[in-house]
Amino acid sequence: MGDNQNSQSAGSRGPLLLQDYQLLEKLAHQNRERIAERTVHAKGWGAYGTLTIEQDIAKYTKAKALQLGKRTEMFARFSTVAGEAGAADAERDVRGFALKFYTEEGNWDLVGNNTPVFFVRDPYKFPDFIHTQKRHPKTNLRSPTAMWDFWSLSPESLHQVTILFSDRGLPVGVRNINGYGSHTFSLLNSDNERFWVKFHFKTLQGHKHWTNAEWAKDTPLERQRWEAMKQFEKAHDEKQAPEKSPQVDSEQVKKSKPDPALKPSPELGGGVDAGAHSYAKSKDHQASLQATKQSQAAKASAGDQAKPEVSPAMREHYGQLSQQLDTMQAGQGQSQGLNPSGGMKP
Repeated sequence: MGDNQNSQSAGSRGPLLLQDYQLLEKLAHQNRERIAERTVHAKGWGAYGTLTIEQDIAKYTKAKALQLGKRTEMFARFSTVAGEAGAADAERDVRGFALKFYTEEGNWDLVGNNTPVFFVRDPYKFPDFIHTQKRHPKTNLRSPTAMWDFWSLSPESLHQVTILFSDRGLPVGVRNINGYGSHTFSLLNSDNERFWVKFHFKTLQGHKHWTNAEWAKDTPLERQRWEAMKQFEKAHDEKQAPEKSPQVDSEQVKKSKPDPALKPSPELGGGVDAGAHSYAKSKDHQASLQATKQSQAAKASAGDQAKPEVSPAMREHYGQLSQQLDTMQAGQGQSQGLNPSGGMKP
């Protein structure tokens, strides 16, 4: 393969091949990146609940957890994708989810997003895509140029981009989104017939979204709003069980409150909006920074004027010490090819 953008497969629509070691190395390298600002799905929140099977699907599977009437304990974690650990919950972004079902036959994991499509089809492009969405490790800034450069050169991303910049790109909370499993599962029934299945989770609370004006009001200036956890707490207090069909029990929602010592950082900027990421600082914040600088300068000036006078005896003592140090450095420097002043010989 002449590039690192196309995986080796068994035919044009066949499975990818393990012999494609370059694909495996590239994905493994990205999995082991420990740069915090590049970690995918870094900002998340979750809840304990249950999976309840309310219709007979035994003709598709013999799994005990998927039989009629079966109730299985589970945990659900929701997250943004592009946001780092300190990002706001209400960013314009895809929402991911991970479900862990504690079945009597072992733990079953299922992951997905709130969109039925994705930005790339070939996993070879995934590390490159994530790097264009995350903060650069040198500047700690996101780059709208990098984002749109990737999207414009990857026509398969068009469908997902239109969803991202639609109303569904700004969901009010994870109780108001659908979930679409990322993987296709192979299920066997009691007759060992095989069925290929993808799981979709449809919200029973309806879709709700922020407008651009509502999003811009607070999110760019408050990156640690904890909105999602607040909604979970509110739903718990009001006994409103968030349901996705299958059901989710909100009685076991784990509460988590923001540390009052943590203050939102307005300098970090906002999220993606109409193809341009906002890093604008508020006028009030700029004025506050200017006032702080002036105050520090005044204190420094006052400190210079208030310095105590050094006595003549102490000044003479310091002078002698300085001469002795220069003499020692000059002696060492001659043997190392240095000038007495410490510089290299011309």
